[in-house]
Amino acid sequence: SVVCLVFIKELLICLVITCGPLVLPNDGVLHVSPSSCLTSSRYGQTCIFTCRRPGYVLEGTSTRVCGNKGQWNGTNNTNCTGKIVWPDLI
Repeated sequence: SVVCLVFIKELLICLVITCGPLVLPNDGVLHVSPSSCLTSSRYGQTCIFTCRRPGYVLEGTSTRVCGNKGQWNGTNNTNCTGKIVWPDLI
């Protein structure tokens, strides 16, 4: 989570590598853990996606990892799809 670079002889510069927040659809079905993935994550942090509602299936990337350049790996294509089941009104 910290990268140190030596520039001039004894001068040591260290940087904390972080990735910005992951953005989820506003449908309330897709969930990510840990919750820190929604604010900021350090290098190496793995974020795991799941669907909160029964009958929904995860599509796209199931995990994303904060990389050493402060970028999330993979693509932001994760979502949950499913059928809405209506109760019989008979």
